Amino acid sequence: MTKYALPQIQELSPYNPPLGGRRETNSLLLNFNERTVPVPVKVTEALTAMLIDNKVQIYPEYGDLCNKIGDYCGVKNSEVMITNGSGQGIDLIFRTFTKKGDKVVIPSPSFALFYQCAKVVGNEIITPEYTFEKGFPFEETLESIRDGVKLIVLCNPNNPTGTLVSLEEIEMIVSTAREAGTVVIVDEAYFEFSKVTAVDLIKKFVVDEKKVVLGICNGFQVLIKLGILPGFDENYEDQNSSLALNDSGRYEDRWVNLKFNSESNCIATKGIDEMYIPVRHGEGKIIANDDVMEKIMDNNQYIAQYINPETKKIAVKYPINPNGSTNAIAGLSDETGRIFGLMPHPEANLLFENHPHWTRLKRDYEDKGMKIPEHGDGLKIFKNIVEYLEGVKK
Repeated sequence: MTKYALPQIQELSPYNPPLGGRRETNSLLLNFNERTVPVPVKVTEALTAMLIDNKVQIYPEYGDLCNKIGDYCGVKNSEVMITNGSGQGIDLIFRTFTKKGDKVVIPSPSFALFYQCAKVVGNEIITPEYTFEKGFPFEETLESIRDGVKLIVLCNPNNPTGTLVSLEEIEMIVSTAREAGTVVIVDEAYFEFSKVTAVDLIKKFVVDEKKVVLGICNGFQVLIKLGILPGFDENYEDQNSSLALNDSGRYEDRWVNLKFNSESNCIATKGIDEMYIPVRHGEGKIIANDDVMEKIMDNNQYIAQYINPETKKIAVKYPINPNGSTNAIAGLSDETGRIFGLMPHPEANLLFENHPHWTRLKRDYEDKGMKIPEHGDGLKIFKNIVEYLEGVKK
């Protein structure tokens, strides 16, 4: 069967952990995260009860485990994913964010499974070396981002050297990686020994700095599911709204008319009245309890609504409202106006030729002796963002 496997799989060497003879010595392997203290009595009692009740083979229920892990790590439960050991989690990351031929950086030496997962996918592995003189190869790692790297692994503290990467260095790497579209993994499996964590950088990059965060369609869904939007009173952790299935019960792919809220302080929608752009989603219906929705409306945190193109009235119901979103809301912003999202796609109408009826419109312009537009409606949003960022730099 070997010949039928993918070439990169055939080239892999077996992973053989150093277990030979350890049973005779009755020793513990700290680099295998083996406990140096006995298992808590509650754990042994629970496992014993499962064996006695014949429940070991039953599919597990996580219950409130995500909440407890989130509380311990200082993150939201929506940011917690439970896997069968860290190995499965690492494997999922490589499979999700990289493909064959992508470059990945693994400062070396490092945990063996990182290399294994990269080889399974077929990545090109770049290995800047730790040294006794410098420790973590910061300059080499930072420079590698400019070489089209897709993913960077930061093992902190490092396995097997125990070397720490400073939070300042992590922040600089992440900042550069964001601009390049590079994913950064910070593996903190040994946090309990180092007590150093980069978790607080998540809030810093999203909230504390005057950066712009835009989520379109799935990106908007992520901002809402994480609790970043609507972000009342700078609370970017507790989810209080969501996106439900379209009222039609199916995927909607068509162009819609939007009316923008002139009272919104969203930096991207200044001076925009209406827009014609497409929706392409199956779950775009914004829902929230009455108190949350009232606050969204009172704070003018809705940035756009679906409208009837003929009457210009707010389209509360399907089909003019493509998903049945409450109050016809198509997008939200936080109170700063820097973090915002839309279900429709402004990036799908950047050029005049992106308009679904551009050939007919072109003839109309020509018949009337008018200049044919160069850009589509959606470009206005991105021009506003650029203008804002240029102002921040000054």
